[in-house]
Amino acid sequence: TCSLLRERGEYLVRRFLLSSGALPLLLLMDDLFMLHEQVLPKLLGVRQRYLLMLYLLLTLLYLWRFRKIIYRRNVLILSVALGLFLFYLLADAWSAGTSWAYLLEDGAKLLGVVSWFNYFLHFCYSEVMQERAFTAT
Repeated sequence: TCSLLRERGEYLVRRFLLSSGALPLLLLMDDLFMLHEQVLPKLLGVRQRYLLMLYLLLTLLYLWRFRKIIYRRNVLILSVALGLFLFYLLADAWSAGTSWAYLLEDGAKLLGVVSWFNYFLHFCYSEVMQERAFTAT
């Protein structure tokens, strides 16, 4: 979608899409390598809650920067995804280590990823269809 939008000159939308891929990639790397749980607290002495607050701050900055673009499409789906990610972070921060806590945490994360993907699938489809209409004229 970013490649197609280059022709149309939609630089802000392209940055939005790239940032929208970078943010979950950061969270994926954190989750995969247990950065906020093990690595960074032990290596740098950074408390887990500060890293989680940093992720929250990055998300809020992302939302503020691209708020006009986000409202172009179905913002409810993205709101659900962000709500599920927030629930995941809260469950992660206060989980008791029981099996049901892991189920709640990972279930919220999975549903958040599916919702995030759904929003961007629809967003990119709409942008590509607009691009086709743009080049057809």
